[in-house]
Amino acid sequence: MEVNRILAEIYGIIYLLDVNMDSLLKKEALKTYLDASLYNTIKSSHKNVVASKKKVSGQLTLPI
Repeated sequence: MEVNRILAEIYGIIYLLDVNMDSLLKKEALKTYLDASLYNTIKSSHKNVVASKKKVSGQLTLPI
């Protein structure tokens, strides 16, 4: 039974290597889902800030 468990783990590793072989051989870094999500969040936040800066008038008065 121990041999079957070890073989299953080895087959799992081989499967992952087979599926990801192209990306492992490329020189460029891979983006994970989290990297892409964080990048898109920051990028869209920057766009919102730039857009809101354009809407604010040069002189802003606040009631005291």
